[in-house]
Amino acid sequence: MSNSRGRRTSKPLGKDSDPPDGGWGYVIVVAVFIVYFLQAALTRCAGVLYTSWQIDFNSSAAETGAIVSIMSSSAYFGAIVASVVLNRLGCRFAWMCGGFLMFAALILSFWATTILQMYLIGAVTGLGIALCFTAAGVALAQYFNKYFARVSGFTSSGIGLGMIVTPPLLRVLLDMYGWRGTMLIMGAICLNVCAVGALYRPLGHARTTRHQNDSELLDEKGSGRVFVDKDNRCSSFMSIIRKLFSELRLDLLVKSYRFTLYCLMYIELSIVYIVYVVYIMPMALDYGFEKMNSTFLLSVMGFGSLGGRAVSGFLIRPNVSAEAVFGFSQLLSTIGVLCTQAEGGGGLVASACFMGIGTGMSSAVSIVLLRKIVGLRNLASAIGIFYMLGGIGDLAGPIIAGWMYDEFGSLVVVFYGLAGLQFIATLQIFLMPLLKKLEPGIEDDDGQPQPVQV
Repeated sequence: MSNSRGRRTSKPLGKDSDPPDGGWGYVIVVAVFIVYFLQAALTRCAGVLYTSWQIDFNSSAAETGAIVSIMSSSAYFGAIVASVVLNRLGCRFAWMCGGFLMFAALILSFWATTILQMYLIGAVTGLGIALCFTAAGVALAQYFNKYFARVSGFTSSGIGLGMIVTPPLLRVLLDMYGWRGTMLIMGAICLNVCAVGALYRPLGHARTTRHQNDSELLDEKGSGRVFVDKDNRCSSFMSIIRKLFSELRLDLLVKSYRFTLYCLMYIELSIVYIVYVVYIMPMALDYGFEKMNSTFLLSVMGFGSLGGRAVSGFLIRPNVSAEAVFGFSQLLSTIGVLCTQAEGGGGLVASACFMGIGTGMSSAVSIVLLRKIVGLRNLASAIGIFYMLGGIGDLAGPIIAGWMYDEFGSLVVVFYGLAGLQFIATLQIFLMPLLKKLEPGIEDDDGQPQPVQV
């Protein structure tokens, strides 16, 4: 006879349990979609405000481009911090904290008087994006396994939709309220991230702590664990370094050569993407586009991105790998960058379309490919490392492109450079099968090979 009369019992979800693939997970899908939408609105459409910032702060092209560069790169660099916060305090805390930082930073921009203050505001906004973006991606992976590729493609289409809706909206707000009023309104909208973050419900296997307690460190040979006395922990510099190395899971770069190559590719692709979205509008103006018409180039890119993200999950099948879909997406992006050199407005429209489809597909597949390489248990740390290194590209890209523009006085040179870098990144995907055979492999907490599910 049961000792819990009238009460339903069920097996709790342990760390090896499969995600539910449904139920409350569909609420999480909507929440993640909203986060991705707002992330695109802030980091990928800020080029609409580029000219207003340059005039108001009387800054050069490189100095003005650095605002977007710092915001976007901080979102990437902050991902490594977000992964630690997420592993320690959970998805909900990281998600809601990120939403509040985005809101606070954008509101404070209303009173900015120097470009240095805008750099600081961009950095805080980027950190907030990192917290909620990383938490949203991990939450989705926790709730879905069988249909993960499909829901990942759907939620990432929020970025494409954000790129469709936001540019004309920002243009209207800019004409009516100026860039300061526009930032104020965007800050209020971003406060909704806190609301959707509160919808997250932890699963039984969601809190994937890697250490038994805070004093756990790797031993000298890296094959076991030793415990250091609490009073002496800070006395050894090497112990602190080992603790930091273990906490950030930087060993993933050593154990998986594919992950290291993927991070390198992401640095290159980040340079291409951020420079493209920042400077495609100034290039359109050089070609004789009206201001409003140049804004719609980002919307065209957003339509392409929306379509690419939506179909990406359905392209991955047992006989079609995530690597193959990613490589195809990069080929489309290469064509897109080259189309900017065609004469007339049609070339820019075609460029935006191809670039949108290619980047949309690759962004949707990226988290699927990451999970395939490192596994679910290492996903939060892998996302942190991945986006942190991608931040190098986002930081350097607009600054280097702005310097080239100031030096040569032509964006044609800039986009030729982007095409070459994009093509190099496309070729590197063919090294993935070879590196898979050479790498040591990633192990789980019990020293067993980490199971990989796509």
